[in-house]
Amino acid sequence: MAARGFPQQPPTPAAPMTGQANRLYGRYRTLRVLGEGTSGTVYEARHEDLGRRVALKVLRPELLASPNAVQRFLREGQATSRLHHPNAVGVYDLGFADGAAWLVMELLEGEDLGQRLERVGRLSPAEAIDILLPVLSAVDAAHAQGIVHRDLKPRNIVLAHGPFGEEQPKVVDFGISKILEEEPAAPGDPAAELTGHAAI
Repeated sequence: MAARGFPQQPPTPAAPMTGQANRLYGRYRTLRVLGEGTSGTVYEARHEDLGRRVALKVLRPELLASPNAVQRFLREGQATSRLHHPNAVGVYDLGFADGAAWLVMELLEGEDLGQRLERVGRLSPAEAIDILLPVLSAVDAAHAQGIVHRDLKPRNIVLAHGPFGEEQPKVVDFGISKILEEEPAAPGDPAAELTGHAAI
């Protein structure tokens, strides 16, 4: 059964869109590619009218052929938008039009924990506690909303710059999160790729 308010069928896929800047998704224009994830490409983008800079995650074109993948992507965006926690990336909006599906997220400045570990090596116990306690708080808040991340690793913890220059750990990339009580993907459906990872 399709999630309420979401389309019953996926759009006709347009030409491949990942890895390209200067494209318009709704009112958001992509500026540059920030990275590739399990379910899509993440761009830095700007709202055409407001000038606000955001992170825009666009679902991989090959997954548009799967109604389950599209609806799971949008459902996860809807669920994580309700997760208001200072240590979880904010989700502001979602879109589904013109052969594309996308999520509009908070744009973070900083390095991820994986990069930090490569740069400095082992963290001191105090440093590790300062990072992991906020992360655990964000994960606990997600669980309270029925969201299990399932891919929690150093690359998905961004050590962002806070509003006063302080370091603020942020859990990102809920792209393969498990929304409790969701319907499983049918065998052979590309959506299974998004949920076939072991839970962490």
